Amino acid sequence: MLDDVLERAARFCPALVNATVIDRWAGIRHRAPRRDPMLGMMPEMPGVFLANGAFKIGFGIAHKVGETLADMVEGRPVDLPHSFSMAYHLRR
Repeated sequence: MLDDVLERAARFCPALVNATVIDRWAGIRHRAPRRDPMLGMMPEMPGVFLANGAFKIGFGIAHKVGETLADMVEGRPVDLPHSFSMAYHLRR
């Protein structure tokens, strides 16, 4: 599959035809237990905040997640859907 990507890239940019592949790596997109990402302070761990589980939408919402998490750390109010909360994801 990566070879297909490299082949298409070389067609787009011929200078890549003889380029050496230095490394191959596949990352994993973290997914929360439920559909939405989870943000907030870890239960029973004061001062430890988590922003995790955005999966496919993580790149698109990263700027807002960063702002929201900074507000949480600073103790400012946040307008966050309940489905993004730690409590929502950790309940059984």
